[in-house]
Parts: sequence; structure tokens; C-alpha cells
Amino acid sequence: MPHTKQLPVAHTGTISALARIVIVTTAFLLLVSGNVIAESNNYNQALEAYNNKDYESALPIWRKLAAEGNADAQYALGVAYFKGEGVSRDLNDSMKWFEQAANSGNVQAMFNLGAAYWEGNGTRQSYAEAVEWWEKSAAAGQSAAQYNLGLAYYLGKGAEQDLDQALKWIRQSAENDHSGAQKVLSVIEKELAQIATPEIETPQTEETRGQSDPPHTPAVEQVDTAEYQSAIVAAHGGQAYPGHDENSTVLANLAGGTPIKILALKGDWAEVNVPAVAHVWVYGKYLITQKGITRIRGTRVRARSVPSTGKDSVVVGIFKADEPVILLTELEQWKQVTAPARMSLWMPIQQLEIFPSATTTWLAQWRQAVSGPAETLTDIAAASADTNLANDKMEDAPEPPAQSVAPVSSAISFRAGFVKARSAEVLGADQSGGALLKLLLRGTPIKIIGQRREWSRVQIPGPLSVWVYGRYVNQQGDAARIQGTQVRARSMPSTTHSSAVLGLLDGNTPVTVISKEGDWIRVSVRDVVSAWVRVEQLQILDQVTDDWRERWSAARGKP
Repeated sequence: MPHTKQLPVAHTGTISALARIVIVTTAFLLLVSGNVIAESNNYNQALEAYNNKDYESALPIWRKLAAEGNADAQYALGVAYFKGEGVSRDLNDSMKWFEQAANSGNVQAMFNLGAAYWEGNGTRQSYAEAVEWWEKSAAAGQSAAQYNLGLAYYLGKGAEQDLDQALKWIRQSAENDHSGAQKVLSVIEKELAQIATPEIETPQTEETRGQSDPPHTPAVEQVDTAEYQSAIVAAHGGQAYPGHDENSTVLANLAGGTPIKILALKGDWAEVNVPAVAHVWVYGKYLITQKGITRIRGTRVRARSVPSTGKDSVVVGIFKADEPVILLTELEQWKQVTAPARMSLWMPIQQLEIFPSATTTWLAQWRQAVSGPAETLTDIAAASADTNLANDKMEDAPEPPAQSVAPVSSAISFRAGFVKARSAEVLGADQSGGALLKLLLRGTPIKIIGQRREWSRVQIPGPLSVWVYGRYVNQQGDAARIQGTQVRARSMPSTTHSSAVLGLLDGNTPVTVISKEGDWIRVSVRDVVSAWVRVEQLQILDQVTDDWRERWSAARGKP
């Protein structure tokens, strides 16, 4: 029987009684059993040899069967590599065989892949991908997978917290005689009964963020901070990744001082929640845009780190059905959108300043940072009065003298080009440390309006996200416009030297509000700003071709 491992537990409000007994089965299932299908005689001969430690006879048979797509043989090879029996122990090879077996329908392999992703054992850690594999295994009747899936729903790790789903899977696991399920089942049933009692629901969690805050009491802060450790991004800024690997895709480029929630620490890395500024990919058919608002269509839609389902594409989290998002760009059948703050990412600890406890100021900063339209796109009208009031109070807020920056217009002379690299970073400065503003994919048409050393100053066909001091943005209902003349569009929410001026915005310029940070507002704007891309990532044309014009026009038509 597989051993179990006690995992740290963090709960909100009513979910507390089970914290003392939750045990997720994370050990691999390594029992290689016989196959009763007549055509599998070779498999069973290999199994008998394997059990007699005659690995030289067993493994070649399984390799041949595995190459022919036999799921049991693929699973058996995964076990052999995991244990180091007949081969050198190799977790990477073990995971490869388990994945092949799982894709071929082996239920035990599906469970093992879930356990591997949950722990980051032999692969990157991803609670969402663990849940995906456990769902498949659980649906096939595997009791340990049903048990773990129920606990994942209970804890809200890898899936939205859902006691009904937790109860469903724990109950099925108990019916299939899982040893720990019955005790957990009784506790969840009690908690479901308690949730119906109004006074049980008093602690305020992030799900109630849109409601007015009750009078401040220390007890509310204690409930919040029990789930995470508060931090901010260090002064030099930081990046958030889909896993603890700095060579992976950067999903969010964060300015110094950005509030961060630390969920867990692992070596030199922190698992974090960041304000809704991370960019993820969704398969296009799962998005729908109506009246200017883009929403998720379907249930358990995956947010991915890159636009593919290949091995380099990490499942960052799962969207809620009908959840509003901001559409950023498209690539063939994939669309890039903003990720909600609840999706966990990874940051190097050295990029963070960690606090011993969450202060009132930090909590206010966090709530403000996540209150942008990426979380509640339909709340802009209600928030506009408060925004304008805040602008009135900031009339004397300092903004330095205008820098020598030429306005960018659609009539400016340019050279046509395309992105030739797989992806090109659009930065706020002509240096590697510049703020990441957007990621352009291969084939994107661009206008080159200047060049400095190895950098090209470019305009892109779609909108670009920039920062504007809050008093210069006037929100009225769903619309927002610039108020004032020659308002600076900046790469970062500050007036420091590291915050480059990317363009000057005239009064009444329409913009789309994305998020807020302190006195600054991040807006999306077309045509009037420019940024920097490395020359080596571009194909620069000798002349403007009809093909370029068609692709530019097509890209301009996208949101």
C-alpha cells in the first residue's frame, strides 16, 4: 500500500476542522500486476520474470510491447525506472513512461502523474495538472485518485474550492474502500451543514472583494493572513514564472513595490499570487466577446504559459465559467489574456521583500492592485465616481517637466517589418532591463520608426499597455479618456529614471483602463506610443509590400 505524506494546509473561514487530518496520497502506485487479456501472454511472461528479478528477460519484452502502444507495458517500464530495477534509476525516464501509459489509458499511471505534479517529483510542480490527471484516473474508478481529487477541491489547490465536488469524490473513494476517506467524509458533511448557518460565513475572503468592507478589526486581518505571507516586489522589480525555473516563460513583469501574496516557499523560490497582470494563453474557442467584454466560455478552461499543449506548456490554473478577462493578442487558434490574481505563479525569493505580517497599508495596496477590470470588468461605472474623487484630491501631485519625446502618430514615416523570432519582447527602454510591455509572436507586422544600436523603436498594430498618472485619466461609465495635454505615457508607474516616456497623449485620447497601482493607472492605448524590440528579432523589409499592408490591417482589426 502506498505511504502518505502530510501536506501543509491553509483554509478560509469555515474550512478548518479537516486541517488536522487531511492527508493527500502522494506516493506512486508501483505495483505491477498481471493482464488477463489473452493477447498479453508475453506481458505476463515478462511480469513473472520481473517478479523473479530476471530483469534481463522482462524488460526487452515490455519495451517491445510498449513500442506497440501497450499501456500496461509502458506503465511497467515507468515502475522499473522509478525503482531502478534492471535499469539505472531515472525519474525523468520514469515520468516519460508513466505519461505514455497514462495517455494510452493506464489508470495507475494517471494517478502517478498527478502525484508527480502535486509534489514536483521528477517534473515541475503544478497543482492544476495534478488535478487534471487525478480527474481522469478518478473517473476510471481509481480510489486514491478520487480521494486526492476530493481533497484538492476541498483545499482549493489546482481547482476552485468546491465542497460539493469534494464531497462527491471523497464519497466515491469511501465507496471504493479507500482507508482514509470515511473519516474525511464525515468532516466535510459536517462543514457543509455549517455553511448553511449565516454566522459561520462572517470571515471575509477574496471572493467577497467586490462588497463594501466592514469596519476594520484585527480579527479580519488574522483570517486573511493565515492563508499567505505578505510581501512586495523588491525595488529593482521582478518576474513571475509558471514554475521555479528562470529559463521558462515570463508571465508577469512586476514593478518594485508591487504587493505579493506568498503561498509557499520551496528552496530559492516562492509560490505566489500576483495582482491581475500576468499574461496566459487560452484556446480560442473558450472565449466569447460580447458588448466589448471578453469572458471564458466553458468549465475548467486551462490557462497555459505558451500557446500550445506541448510539454513546454505549463497549465498555470483553471478559469471559472463566464469569468471576465482582458484579451491581449492572438496567435492562430490561441488567445492571450490576463490571468486572475488567484492563479499561483513562482518568483525567486531574492526578488521579494517579505513581511512578518500583513499591515493595513499592505492590505489596502493589495486590494487596490487587484481591483482593476481584469477582476471585475463590469464594475468600471460604479468605480468611476471614486476615481474622479481621488483625481480631484491629487491636483497638486508632482509630475516632472516634460522630457524631449516626440509624439507618435499613424502618419509618422516608418519601415515595415515582421517579427521573425518565435517571440519578441516589447520593452519600455532600449536595454534588456526595460519593463516588459508585451510579447509579440512570429509573423506579427510592425512599424519601425527609429533605431538605436541593436534596438528598434517600433509601433505595433494592436494596443500597448502604459502607465499614466491617475489625475489625467477620466473614467465615465465604460469609457475612459485622457484629460489634459501632452500627458506622458510611461513604461512603469513612477517618474524615476527607470520609467521611460513612451509617448505623449493629447486630451480626449480614448484609452482602456487595465489596472491601478497607487496614484497610477495602467491603460491600453493604440497608435500614439512606441516601444523597443531587439533588431535581431525582426525582419525589416526594403519596402512596404501588399502582404504587409494586408497583415497590418488584419492585426489592427483584432481587439
